[in-house]
Amino acid sequence: MKNIFVNSVLLFGVIIFFSASNTYGGVADILRKQDNQNIQQHDNSSINEATENNLTEYSSKSDIEASSENVLPLDIIIPLAEQGNANAQWFIGMAYSVGEGVAQNYQEAMKWYKKAAEQEHADAQYMLGSMYHNGEGVEQNYQEAFKWLKKAAEQGHVHSQVKLGYMYNSGEGIVQSHQEAFKWFKKAAEQGDADAQAGIGIMYFDGLGVGQNKQEAVKWLKKAAEQGNEGAQIILADYFTQGIDQNDQEAFKWFKKAAEQNNPDAQYNLCVAYKYAYGVEQNFQEAIAWCKKAAEQDHAKAQLMLGLFYYGTEGLEQNKIMAYEWLLKAARNGNENAQELLDMLCSNSPWACK
Repeated sequence: MKNIFVNSVLLFGVIIFFSASNTYGGVADILRKQDNQNIQQHDNSSINEATENNLTEYSSKSDIEASSENVLPLDIIIPLAEQGNANAQWFIGMAYSVGEGVAQNYQEAMKWYKKAAEQEHADAQYMLGSMYHNGEGVEQNYQEAFKWLKKAAEQGHVHSQVKLGYMYNSGEGIVQSHQEAFKWFKKAAEQGDADAQAGIGIMYFDGLGVGQNKQEAVKWLKKAAEQGNEGAQIILADYFTQGIDQNDQEAFKWFKKAAEQNNPDAQYNLCVAYKYAYGVEQNFQEAIAWCKKAAEQDHAKAQLMLGLFYYGTEGLEQNKIMAYEWLLKAARNGNENAQELLDMLCSNSPWACK
């Protein structure tokens, strides 16, 4: 009976190995995930950049005298804003957005952003569009968001260009158009934006809004991946695991970079790579360490693999109780293989199953 169970465990291990590179499915799905993940990231990065900058870079010394710490008091900025200074209006909007020097108040932020935006201030147009998009300080309105973001994007505002790309890709506030999405991603990508570079790389891969071109896809994805874009790193790794360009070392390199950013799918793939010497020297201890990182983030396949390790097939001294615990977690996360192994384990060693 034990041999039957062990053989089944080994068979499931082979199944896991051959399915390891299919973590993400179609690249169009990745782009949709990036739509949700990166919109807020761009909003936050724009706010951070703005609050780090001093208003004196936008205003002459005759307008404002900064303090020795380069902090501009609002009692100096507000009169300028009331006189129509667009930079001052934008700055006050930022202050109200983040609660810097004043109580956070999205309605007040909207008011000042709009004043500056109507004077063609690109940063203010972007923030106004973002607030309409997110429903902050105003009822969510994708049409208004699109209107203001486009104004900023047409002035070369990179975050607005990226956000327009996402909106065109998903059809938020505008008729869906992959061609328009590609156009705006490309403009931002040429300014060095990593998310946009990943976006057009994905679109080249899937032929969304542009002719399918794997070489162009890899080129743009590498640009994004080299800037630390996690999604691009994983897509590149997956690309190099199969096909005519298969390169196990390249796949391992990009999975490792994403894994070090705590991506559970990449951590699981590193586990598989170390277990089966997939682009790297076999190392069960490394495999176990990476599987554990992914499993602790509720990655079902990693939990299954960890259960196999604890059963004592390779790398760890057999511990059926721990095997049961990790297989149970994987089964509860919907992994059918884990449920089958769990049934077999409990049948052969009921004492291990609490």
